[in-house]
Amino acid sequence: LLLTDIQDPRVEGIEITDVEVTPDLKHASVYYMPLHDDEERREAIQEGLEHARGYLRREVAERLDTKYVPELDFQFDETIERARRIETILSDVETGEGEDDASS
Repeated sequence: LLLTDIQDPRVEGIEITDVEVTPDLKHASVYYMPLHDDEERREAIQEGLEHARGYLRREVAERLDTKYVPELDFQFDETIERARRIETILSDVETGEGEDDASS
C-alpha cells in the first residue's frame, strides 16, 4: 500500500522493517526506516505516515478477514542506528587497546 497507493512524497523512500501485532490483533507497531536518513526527513516521514493512518487502516480492514482491525502505530526503527553505534564503540575500544599495547 505504501509503495503503490500512497502518493504523499513524505513517505517515499522508506522501508518497512518489521510489524509487531498484539495477540488480540487490536494494535500493530509498524517499524520503518528511511533509505536516506536525517532528522528533518524522519519528522516528515512520521507526519506522512500519521496522515495516511486512517486510509491504511481501512485498506487493511478490506484485505483482512479478522474480527479486529489493528490500530497502526508507526515507529522509526533504530536497530541499524544502534548497531552502527555499537560498531563504532567496539572499533574505538579496539583501536584504543591497540594503541596501549603499542606504547608498552
